[in-house]
Amino acid sequence: ALFRGSEAAEGVVRPLIDAGLVDPRGLAYHAGTGALFVADVGQGSIFRYILEAVPCSRAKCGGVGVELRVDGTQVLIVEDVQAPYVAVDAAGDLFFTDQRRNLVCRIQSETIQRLAHTNMAAADLQYVPVQQVPPWSRASGRPQIILLYRGDVLPLVRVPAGIDSDGVRVAWSNVEPEHSAAYAGGGGAPSVALASAAAYPMNVDNHVEARMLSASTGTFGDVLLTNMMALYTAADADIFGVCQRDGRTVLVSDGLGEPRGLAWGGAGTAYVADSAASAVYSFPVGSCHDDLPLRRVASFHGVFGLAVIRAPDLARSGAFDDGSTWASYFL
Repeated sequence: ALFRGSEAAEGVVRPLIDAGLVDPRGLAYHAGTGALFVADVGQGSIFRYILEAVPCSRAKCGGVGVELRVDGTQVLIVEDVQAPYVAVDAAGDLFFTDQRRNLVCRIQSETIQRLAHTNMAAADLQYVPVQQVPPWSRASGRPQIILLYRGDVLPLVRVPAGIDSDGVRVAWSNVEPEHSAAYAGGGGAPSVALASAAAYPMNVDNHVEARMLSASTGTFGDVLLTNMMALYTAADADIFGVCQRDGRTVLVSDGLGEPRGLAWGGAGTAYVADSAASAVYSFPVGSCHDDLPLRRVASFHGVFGLAVIRAPDLARSGAFDDGSTWASYFL
């Protein structure tokens, strides 16, 4: 099952999806379309739902004045993958890793729309290397999964796990103990230093060379790109950040139990799911420093994946009667 709770009503947890999932892990939310992507490792699939917000009395909904629901339609986007995490960029493109086949992949938003609204099915999608993707393919919504990186071509892809993209850069982590690291490909201007080496002016629409962000003897979990740094979780209770300005690695926090999913609302706050503590914590990401303060904002039993929904994201629904900031977390 998938659950929701809010920062405004800490401790109030309600089911969001209670059927059709086996072992949901990674989550990603696209504010422009209301799409919630769920990586279900139990079924080896990635599904899409549409979130809806309806007005609700503050007494009934824990003081937040809105009820989040799904539209009832589960759309199968990808099948036969071992994908613990997913990400979506501002354009609505879906990014995921496949641990079994050592792949870092992308599905364009137009393809997702065809899966949702035509007779195209996930079984119709073909894996296509990014170098072979024609420039006109986006408009046509071709039935394809774009291979950004492959382990048989790029040795840096070794049991990939967490992933994130801002539409220009893509970052992922490895969980294989002998090759645990966070990597990034793509980059904006040449002055952007995402990795320890200078980033390159590359784009994820082309075959790009990847660079290591950081290495470890432990195993890595989720990855998150913010304006100030690239964040990643490690299995040994840590959150690390790689400063975008100078490539320094900082220890954001070392006090968690089992940090898993990361999420960012696009402002100065990020969130982390701590599975061992059954908690969601917030921390500031407006600067790149060690030992950033954590604040417990929600509680879920065994929380893993995380998505953040803010009041402005749902304003189009007319469910809000004020300008309050509101976040929701999903397990």
